[in-house]
Amino acid sequence: LLHIDFETRSVLDLKEVGLWNYARHPSTDVWCMSWAFGEDEPLVWVMSGLMPNPIYQHVKADGIVIAHNAPFELEIWNEIMARRYGWPTLHPEQTYCTLAQCYAMGLPGGLEDAALALGLSVLKDIEGRTLMLRMARPRRVDPDGTVVWWDDPDKIARLHAYCQQDVRVERELHKRLLPLGAKERKVWLMDYAINQRGVAVDLETAKAGAAMAEEVKIRAGQQLAIITDGAVTSADALIPLKQWMEPKVGFPVVSLAKDMVTAMLSRDDLPANVRQALILRQEAGKASVAKLNRMLELAGADGRLHNTVQYHGAATGRWAARGVQVHNLVRDMPPPDVVEAILADVRDGALEWIGMAYGPPMTQISRCLRSFFVAPNGKMLIAGDFAAVESRGTAWIAGEEWKLRAFRNADAKTGPGIYELTASNTLGI
Repeated sequence: LLHIDFETRSVLDLKEVGLWNYARHPSTDVWCMSWAFGEDEPLVWVMSGLMPNPIYQHVKADGIVIAHNAPFELEIWNEIMARRYGWPTLHPEQTYCTLAQCYAMGLPGGLEDAALALGLSVLKDIEGRTLMLRMARPRRVDPDGTVVWWDDPDKIARLHAYCQQDVRVERELHKRLLPLGAKERKVWLMDYAINQRGVAVDLETAKAGAAMAEEVKIRAGQQLAIITDGAVTSADALIPLKQWMEPKVGFPVVSLAKDMVTAMLSRDDLPANVRQALILRQEAGKASVAKLNRMLELAGADGRLHNTVQYHGAATGRWAARGVQVHNLVRDMPPPDVVEAILADVRDGALEWIGMAYGPPMTQISRCLRSFFVAPNGKMLIAGDFAAVESRGTAWIAGEEWKLRAFRNADAKTGPGIYELTASNTLGI
């Protein structure tokens, strides 16, 4: 078994742009790779050296390669080392991921946290991690565009030691983890294919929608300044808005989160100017519309979003959403013809018209978010969802017959929904 770990650097922030864009940017490169066969002491390969022959022979022979968060290592290997420096392609089928194994066992995904959870005697180098994060970004960028890296010999040597320790921890972790079963192994490989393929997004409309959202925010700030006599000048100024509201409503405003604003707007004793201010904040602060900016940040040059799902990200084994959070889109969609009309108006920048014809613009864009995910020419995009799949599955495994009967009756529309029934049982009404 070959254990590997890369340390990289880039002018881009990995979390901001996503792995797909990070690995393909010309500034992204490799500081070093630590590697070890079996129980051998981890060695360090540096960019100035040739690819070690044992690694070359192992990979060419379809030998097994193990990494923690293997999709990252696969991307760096194939997009940087293979494309730029002539290394042989590393195939996902020969790659095994200890992060995936951690998630499948209900353990934390982080290497440090997983090692602590399992009580390993070999732990991650926390001090070295701070240096790694610093060296992953430039020391500075000169006025002429020259990128200056943290390349002091002592820092590089320390980074090498940090990378070697990661391989030691990963190797010990691998010994303690259960392997994925044959079926789960296929699911993991499918997950990799899904994330590599990605999903196409309507970037033109997303760009126009993001610009419209910014305009709505500016206008909301101007209106708030008038309503509050200058006390609040931005829809994002939450502390000044709370301070302005409290003497008018007569109770502490603990939060201006979505659910709290909705609760306050449901009151019939709210002063008119406070209600108006909250409506402005609610419309300008639509969290779902922030997805448009994330689409623009994370979309690749191919016009697609990649790495949108995390294998076994939930304890039950289902995927978890990453990046744009495609699993929590607004469900209340207008009819298809209305969606298309609203999106056309967004592209035209018809902010006032959307408000007059359909209602608050950001609310309408939020309702149309599912339609920002599109099928390429000649393809059809199909969306589906299992109803209460985890709750039904758990009830079936546990033999919870009353719950299964409740689901069957609700499906047949001969009984209440499971939420209503549970509340009824809990409250005795």
